[in-house]
Amino acid sequence: MKPLPRRARQHGIAAIELALILSLSLFLLPYILLFGRVFWHYTALQKAAHDAARYMSTLPQQEMGNVASAAAAATLARTMVSDAALGAGLTERPETALITVNCITATNVVLTCGGVNLPAMVQVTFEVNIRDDVWNMFTAVYTGQDGIPLTLTATLRYVP
Repeated sequence: MKPLPRRARQHGIAAIELALILSLSLFLLPYILLFGRVFWHYTALQKAAHDAARYMSTLPQQEMGNVASAAAAATLARTMVSDAALGAGLTERPETALITVNCITATNVVLTCGGVNLPAMVQVTFEVNIRDDVWNMFTAVYTGQDGIPLTLTATLRYVP
């Protein structure tokens, strides 16, 4: 009997390779989509924290030296970050306790903004958990928390 040509013997191998690669791809696809979403949130929220820090770092000396006007500016900076978080697709407005605005002196002492001493730097920190109802069971296994925690910090030099 004459042996079959090489091409005729390999008809089923392509189907087996496709089945193996497709099953692996379908297993990894949810993780790729989830972490792509987390990185998108991270970049959008980091930009918001940077914008709030830039706003605080360019306040005039009169406003930064006054406790009331500096507190009002810090509240506005928190609102900027909170609004950006809603715009980035977070389902609920973050609590203002999770958004901190601090002024750092030249000796690296962290204070609330406003007062006699002008800061050397302004720092905005935002802590949030990225929750996903669909993939939460997968993320809880790896993080041990309800969602993926993100901490975003922007520190800029105060330039009056």
